[in-house]
Amino acid sequence: DVAAGEREAAWCGVCHGGHLKSNGSTGPDLRESQIALRLDSLTQVLRGGALQQYGMPKFDELSDTQIRQIHAYIRSEARKALHAQPQEARP
Repeated sequence: DVAAGEREAAWCGVCHGGHLKSNGSTGPDLRESQIALRLDSLTQVLRGGALQQYGMPKFDELSDTQIRQIHAYIRSEARKALHAQPQEARP
């Protein structure tokens, strides 16, 4: 559920930017992150945190359902970003 995922992902915007679009934010643009676009790798990072200097904290309290909702929201925002690009700039 994308709407539920948008609510669950509210904390993501603190580091990854509003609507997951990183405009100079400390975290990467989740719409373009290969990690965030795959449910298994997103789950691993959310539950374990990122092991990089100044990495993100763990969110191990998130349920499987909440993670699936966040994943659905990330993928929805990624599709919107892709369709907003000029045709020649698309991969």
